[in-house]
Parts: sequence; C-alpha cells; structure tokens
Amino acid sequence: MHLSAVLASTLAGVICTSFAEAQNATQKAALASLPLALSPDPEFNFQLLISLGQLPYAAGDILAAAAVLVQNSFYSFNTTFAVLANATYAAAEIAAVPNPVNAQNTYFAASNYYRSADFFLHGNWSDPLIYDYWTGQTLAFNKAIATLPVPGLRITLPAEGFDTVGTYYAVNNSTTKRRTLVIIQGYDAAQEDSYMQMGASAIQRGWNVLTIEGPGQPTVRRYQGLGFIPDYEKVLIPAVNWLANRTDIDMSKLALAGISMGGYLAARAAAYEPRIKALVLDDGVWDVQASIESGFPPELLQIYAAGNQTEFDAIIDDGIVNNASASSSARWGIDQGLWAFKTHSTYNLLQQAAAYKVQNITYLLDIPIFVGNAVDDTDFPVYKQLVSQDKNVTLHNFTGPASYHCQAGDFERSNRAMLGWLETAF
Repeated sequence: MHLSAVLASTLAGVICTSFAEAQNATQKAALASLPLALSPDPEFNFQLLISLGQLPYAAGDILAAAAVLVQNSFYSFNTTFAVLANATYAAAEIAAVPNPVNAQNTYFAASNYYRSADFFLHGNWSDPLIYDYWTGQTLAFNKAIATLPVPGLRITLPAEGFDTVGTYYAVNNSTTKRRTLVIIQGYDAAQEDSYMQMGASAIQRGWNVLTIEGPGQPTVRRYQGLGFIPDYEKVLIPAVNWLANRTDIDMSKLALAGISMGGYLAARAAAYEPRIKALVLDDGVWDVQASIESGFPPELLQIYAAGNQTEFDAIIDDGIVNNASASSSARWGIDQGLWAFKTHSTYNLLQQAAAYKVQNITYLLDIPIFVGNAVDDTDFPVYKQLVSQDKNVTLHNFTGPASYHCQAGDFERSNRAMLGWLETAF
C-alpha cells in the first residue's frame, strides 16, 4: 500500500487525534479502577508509586511532589524531582557524620529522586541532564551502599563487544556458600531499582544478590552507547562466571529474576545459561513487539505492515512524540523505546522488537519458573502461554494495590510471594 503525501497527511491527522484521545480515555479509565491514585496523570501516578514502593520512609516527600505536579508536563515532573533530589542529597551530607543510619536512608532517597528526575528526559538524547542526574543518582547510591553491613561492590565484566555492569551484595563477610539471586530490569529501570525493589528483601532472607545491566539499560546505554540486544545471555554469562569464581556462592542454588521487560530478558538468558536453577519472571513478556503494538490503532499497524516507514514514523512523530495532547504514557513509551533501542525511528524500533519472543526459546526452559501476573497490567501483559505449556511453572496473580505493573507501590507483597516461592524452588 502506498499513500500519496496529501492522503498520508490527512490520515495522520485522523489517526493522531483518535489515538491521543483513545490513549487518554484508556489511561483515565484504568486509573479510576485502581487504588492508590496519587496523580490524575496515569503515567505520573505509576512513577510516584514506584518511588513510594522503593522508599517506605519517604511517603511525605512523594505526596508533596505529587501535589505540585502539572498533568502531562514532563518538565514539571523532572524539575520537581530534581529540586527534591538536590535537597535530599544535601540533607544526607549533613547527616553523614553524626548519624550514619539517617545518612544511608537519605542517600538512598536522593538516588531515587535523581532517577525520577531523569525519567522523562529521554526524548532529547543531547540533553546534558540525562548525564548530570545520573551522576547524582550514582554518587548518592554509592554513598548509601558503602554504609551497608557489607558494602555493595560495583563490578565491570568484559562481555561480547560490551561490558556487563553490576553490583554485588553479600549477606555477610564469611566464606559460607550461600544461595544467590541475580536480578535484571527491563525497558527503563536501573540496577539501583533492582536493589530497592527486590534485592534488599532478598538479602534480609539470606540471599547474596547480584544486580546487572547490559545494552539498552541505563548505565550501558549512557556510557557505552549501546541499545538493547535480544540475546541477553551475553550479559548474564560473564556475571555467572564471576559468581562461580567466588567462595561464598552456592552454585547449586543460583536463581535469576527478571522484572518488567526483564521477564523476556531473564527467560532468554536462562534458556542459554544452564547454571541458573530457578527463574522468576515478574511480569513476563511473551512478545515484546506485540506488547508495543498493542497500543497502536489498526490503521497505523496496516501502514507498518505495508512497509511504509516514512509515513509510519511521521504519524508517530506528529501524533505522539510532538503532540502535547497525547497521553504522557504514550509519549514516554515511544521516547524511552527509541532511546533504549537506540533508534530515531519507531518503525525500526518495532522491527528490532520482533526478535524478542519467548516462544522461540521455551523448549530450553526446564527449570522451576515463577510467573507474576499483575491482573491490571497494561504495559507488558503476562505470558500465560508459558503457563499453559508442559512446564514447571507457578502462576501468581497479584490483585488490589499490587495489581499495577510489577506491583508498583506494593513491592513488599510481591517480594513475599516471589522470595517465598524461591525458598522451595530448589
């Protein structure tokens, strides 16, 4: 199908208007049906819940930030959290000498706020704040983990054409071999989020923890300039090699957890790394391309299927990226996808995403698997197809406040379920 420029422009206008309206209506309906509404903007609400869930002692900061946010304004969100991050970091510096515990909690909070300040910046790759805020979050996080009973250890591991980056957290300083959990994130979150969401709870329960990142993920995307790769085992294998050379790791009890789109990345990595003995996928992603496409109207998908890249990208740019009336979730979703997959073309983003399909590797997954299903998740719906196969899979449905994507705002409930399951997985 080939469209003339005039027809394409007309169709773009119709699709853009209907798409923006549909996105806003869908998001408002979803928000109205769920608990814990902190902002009338659904995407802002989700990010506020993430921050709230990671920092149980900082509810006042999050509520204060929510009160001043301007709906659908990325600038409002970024600047509000930048001011909060700077003030919180300054408070941590003051507390560091007289009260190390206060300082640790405050440094963790500052790091979280810097990550929030960065979150909606990725539509402009040349924005220096993408690096400035990340420098702030890393410095604050490093100061926090330096005060843990066993300080967190930052590692850089050579892989195939890039470096895997990670942070190792030991339960104690003994050489006792302990069960160990490797955690990876997905579409947008960082390894620092992995620690706050799941790692700290795992350490409390006697697990050593290693958080890692590869291409497409925050540190590697920024400082190695690499977008996502589908064969995530290239990221994991050097990390497992590193663990195998330590004296405090029980390699017979090595588990892997993937959060959000990490549900695909972890499944793929575990399929090609036999030293992983149990797998947690929360939420899982059966098909990354299909998940992204699910938000597009049929007319737009027809243009994509016809191979009309120029027309497809123009409609996305006009209808979402440069359209102030489009929902914040739609705008951020495209911005983040282009940034993380390192392309300026949404058409190319979808082409790349076609390689991220769990059904291609399920025959290799013969270990115990936990699949978390947030029943109201609209980001990456869980892949129940895996549950229906002849696999050792436990499906856990999260409802109520935990029914958001990856249980945003209620990580303690998800940790009780996932880490409780891991107790019996080996």
